[in-house]
Amino acid sequence: SLGQMISRGYVLENVIDFLLADEKEKDVVKVLEILQRKTQKGYKDYVELFKEAGDCFDDEFFSILVAGQQTGNVGQNIVDYAAGKAKMLEQKGYLLRTLSGKFVVLGVVLLAFIVIVLFVVPQFTKLFGDNLALPLGMKIMVFISDVVRSFWFLVLSILTGLIVGVVGLYKLHEGFRFF
Repeated sequence: SLGQMISRGYVLENVIDFLLADEKEKDVVKVLEILQRKTQKGYKDYVELFKEAGDCFDDEFFSILVAGQQTGNVGQNIVDYAAGKAKMLEQKGYLLRTLSGKFVVLGVVLLAFIVIVLFVVPQFTKLFGDNLALPLGMKIMVFISDVVRSFWFLVLSILTGLIVGVVGLYKLHEGFRFF
């Protein structure tokens, strides 16, 4: 709304007063009040005005303001930025819903694998003993079962370390997060 009113040529002080009269969201009211105080004190450009509430806006928003001031399209740039940000958040929601479904399936598969390795394979080996010639795949499963049952604490520690490492890289490293 702010961008649309700026592009239509309304006085910014009046626009903020108008928006404050209707706004119910506490965080938006807080930002509008900060902007209102700054407009009353005076400002030289939109960047200086919005820097007053800088923790509520990202660097991309300020780049949009600078470009808009140079071209005279501040209002339209704000509208385009808001629309693009809304679309990006919507796509992020779709992605997170899709990935969460995949992680649920992965969790079920891992749980089934753990049950097979810890409970089914040992019963199988007790039932048939060492007399039966096993195919390679079953020999591998018996080996994994023996290792997990013998060194469960070490296996659990390594898996926990890997999970913590991947989550840490995701949180702290932008290149990894992009990948």
